Amino acid sequence: MGISVVMVTYESYPLTRRLLEPLVSGIGKELDEIILVDSASPDQTGKKLKADFPVINYLPMPENQGYGAAVNHGANQAKGDWLLIMNGDLEIHPAQISQLKELAEASGADVMAPLQETPEGNPIPTVRNFPTPTTILFARRSPLGVLLGSSGGYLCSLPDKTKGVNGFVGGACFMVRKKKFQEVGGFDPNFFLFVEDADLCKRLSESGAKIFFTPEVKVRHYWSFSTGQNALRKLRQQHKSLRYYFKKHFPNRRFSRAFLALLFWLQRGFFRLPGMKR
Repeated sequence: MGISVVMVTYESYPLTRRLLEPLVSGIGKELDEIILVDSASPDQTGKKLKADFPVINYLPMPENQGYGAAVNHGANQAKGDWLLIMNGDLEIHPAQISQLKELAEASGADVMAPLQETPEGNPIPTVRNFPTPTTILFARRSPLGVLLGSSGGYLCSLPDKTKGVNGFVGGACFMVRKKKFQEVGGFDPNFFLFVEDADLCKRLSESGAKIFFTPEVKVRHYWSFSTGQNALRKLRQQHKSLRYYFKKHFPNRRFSRAFLALLFWLQRGFFRLPGMKR
């Protein structure tokens, strides 16, 4: 039961090259293959990486259709029974990927997510409860969340051992059985960015799949919140994805969707206030 790594990249050649180098050494050993999906990078990131590492399977996207669509494109070409899905800004080594697979098989998990850390070694809260109007109202970057210092139950305490979770795990790095991923149709490509992981895990859970988290495997994620106008664009995209999520999973709760639209409008205004934490 082999492992296919599906890595998505966009305009990040220097960083992705550095992080890809140790992974390539695992091809034919811990890994069956590395599939690099480039989301139409203007700087030709994918072409450059293919030239540097001819052994990888390079799949260019004709245009940037978002993270989920890119992952689906790579997963459809994968040979392994297990998929290690990851961003191009994440540091993980072949032995760690093999360990994830061993932990998943030993626990009967269909999804196994590692502990993600910042470059400084701080844990990233990547285990979360599924979005609801209440959790969004008190989320840590909402007006009430900032004022009250609350996450509204959206963020979960990271388990201190390998165990199943009732919510979802972050989509930047996780291992999943290819069969299960395909059974639910993979990522919903209507999510361009953000919340696609919550939607996928919700559909997996509803299908009976077991979602696990393990702190035994620690990976570095070279990602941080941007500031200024770029951060505001990200916030708008997150709101767009959340609106679609609620329309999809709560089709009869029109009042909740109207309430969320008002909340998002307030949050964007709050976000612009001087001195607010981004």
